[in-house]
Amino acid sequence: MSPQPAGEDGPPAAQTRPLVAPAQGAYDGGERTSVIPRQTPAVPSGPPRRSVDNERGQGAKRPALRRVKRTLARLDLLSVLKLSLLFYAVAFLLWLGFVAIVYRVLESLGLFATIEEFVGHPGVGNTPFDITLGNVERWAALVGAAFAVLGSLANVGVAILYNIFSALFGGLEMTFIERADR
Repeated sequence: MSPQPAGEDGPPAAQTRPLVAPAQGAYDGGERTSVIPRQTPAVPSGPPRRSVDNERGQGAKRPALRRVKRTLARLDLLSVLKLSLLFYAVAFLLWLGFVAIVYRVLESLGLFATIEEFVGHPGVGNTPFDITLGNVERWAALVGAAFAVLGSLANVGVAILYNIFSALFGGLEMTFIERADR
């Protein structure tokens, strides 16, 4: 049957499309009936790609990489204590240096002279009062040492809790990348 023109006695005329396939990658909006597989071009366009190994002058390929999942099941308490003491010893030395710098800045502003003068007045304390770097550093050392010991013990306590929870619920899962040596 041939399509009928639109008229009063029949349905509108059917639209016909050409039977030419659209260009690859183009979509004409109609119903798609077949899938055309993509083809890779035989000759790559643009300049040739250089590998990193060739730029270094090595002809060997990169070592193969693989991902490995590991679970941290337990922390050694003695290792945690040693590492914590080392960390807090460095922090202790930085603390003493910071206190010395702050002391010098406040001394240059005349703050300590004003405090010594105020405390030395009759009626306030009437005792000789001397703020020196040695006295300040002595107190800073006591405070820093107390924080170092308490911090190390707190880290060991957290490691104990981690070991308990790791035994109950499983440890931390970590992913490592290992290189295969050739």
